[in-house]
Amino acid sequence: MVWGLSGSALAKIKLDRISEARQDAGEILKIWPWLNLDYFGSWSNYKDSAHAEQRNNELRMAGIPEHPPSQ
Repeated sequence: MVWGLSGSALAKIKLDRISEARQDAGEILKIWPWLNLDYFGSWSNYKDSAHAEQRNNELRMAGIPEHPPSQ
């Protein structure tokens, strides 16, 4: 479910549907509150770092936090 929502959020960012992308990101963070861009980067397998950076920028715009929440 989370991966589908993240794909949906990314697509909505590309379509400039920012508020809808933020809703998807909110749902993601309800399911996995620890999810963040550091985590995405830890398993990313993009060969071109520009693609990874673009994805991170889009997820950031949707509302996924940069770092894990503080304990």
